Amino acid sequence: AYYQKLRGHMLQAAPHQTPDPLVAVLSPGPYSSTYFEHTFMSALQGFELVQGHDLLVKDEYVWLKTMSGLEKVDVIIRHVDDSYCDPLSLRADSQLGVAGLLEVARAGNVTLANPLGSGVLENPGLMAFMPAIAKYFLGEDLLLPNIASWWCGQAKELNYVIEHIERLVIKDLHKTGPGKTV
Repeated sequence: AYYQKLRGHMLQAAPHQTPDPLVAVLSPGPYSSTYFEHTFMSALQGFELVQGHDLLVKDEYVWLKTMSGLEKVDVIIRHVDDSYCDPLSLRADSQLGVAGLLEVARAGNVTLANPLGSGVLENPGLMAFMPAIAKYFLGEDLLLPNIASWWCGQAKELNYVIEHIERLVIKDLHKTGPGKTV
């Protein structure tokens, strides 16, 4: 049911109410550790699995290159890190993204299902606050319980962590390279 519901949401997310929207799963490719998930999701839902070089920007739209010509892309489920998504606007050395993608998104001609900046939600520093965030923005509790987490910027939580440090997993908040868990 989850994949059917997600598919429905992605099809409805097309910016111009296209009768048969094209949804693409943008993957960094087979060398990504999550490539299996990208292929599984796209195959299960009937979405196109693409890499940056499969797409191009022309006339303020994103197009998929196919054997029969160009097809307009309506929705992109992005699995390429923010800074690599558009070599024109972000990292010029990126070979993973689509040149001009941000311009098309700003024009409202493609929907990025997970827009740039949404990766902030993956920061482990937010874990301690997720229940309150869900309550504030959604008006409801999380459906699945959150893993016990403590933000050491608060005195009570810091004291708890110091007292129980031998039994806890400590994670760095900043991903500047391969992550290290203590």
